[in-house]
Amino acid sequence: MLLSLLHRSYSRWPTRVLCFAELCAVGWPWASINEPPEFDASDSPRLEHQQPVQQVRRARTLPKKDVYEKLSVTTEDLRVDIDRSVAVFVLLVVAGLVSLSFDMPLARACATEEAPRELQAILDRVEVFGHAYGVAVTALTIWFVAPAKRVWLPRFLAASYGAGLMADIGKLTVWRYRPCSYDLSGSVADSFVGSIFTTSGQHLAELVQSSHHSLPSAHTATAVAAAMILGRIYPHARGWFVTLAVLVAANRIEGCAHFASDVCWGAAVGYATQAVVASGGMLTPALNRLEYRIMASSKALVTTSG
Repeated sequence: MLLSLLHRSYSRWPTRVLCFAELCAVGWPWASINEPPEFDASDSPRLEHQQPVQQVRRARTLPKKDVYEKLSVTTEDLRVDIDRSVAVFVLLVVAGLVSLSFDMPLARACATEEAPRELQAILDRVEVFGHAYGVAVTALTIWFVAPAKRVWLPRFLAASYGAGLMADIGKLTVWRYRPCSYDLSGSVADSFVGSIFTTSGQHLAELVQSSHHSLPSAHTATAVAAAMILGRIYPHARGWFVTLAVLVAANRIEGCAHFASDVCWGAAVGYATQAVVASGGMLTPALNRLEYRIMASSKALVTTSG
């Protein structure tokens, strides 16, 4: 009897190793989905625990069209209306221009008057939603908690980090004092130091400091881009994500890190970036490949777990 148990346990190990290898191959980005290795079922007995391997293999050999049809999630919901996106972008830019008229009074009020303690606590803690670390934590949470939504992660990360990157490029191109580093008794025009195209090299080292990087708000850009993509992934919570983005913008103004116009223009950068990423553009081929691999992997996991 002991010999029989040992033989039965030993005979199952090759199949268990094969199952593990197949699941790993489906998950790695460099795994070939269209060219699976040949497998002859007659080479090994058709044991009961070999079925997941065959199901995984069938999922890997599905054409792209079949994978998109069989999975319950697609990226079609991320497509945006171009006219609406342009209208919102222009509206945010105009709002920034209008905000120039009260940038200084609002900044002076935030610098001299303290907000209620509870409001400050909320604004300080919600700031992470517009930070790179907050984006990473959100993406990891979706990956582990909602496997069916993993297909949206490439566009979510591209939009969020892309918006922050575009805002940082703007900061390095056009220099403006932050409210916390500027004499708020001066004029709005004096808060603009210059640009990389008009400044001589001798002042370049001074102007690349963080105190001159007020325009636009990168936190707001990241938060708006993340909120818009998350709102398309979870439509029922769209209002909540927009609220978080608004709180991030309020945090940047209340903490004298940015003027109101900087926040509006940061929101415009974030909205434009997520619209470009969601609609595809030049990133479409790369994003489609990543989404296809994630969808095929998710299909394989769902099949084996079912």
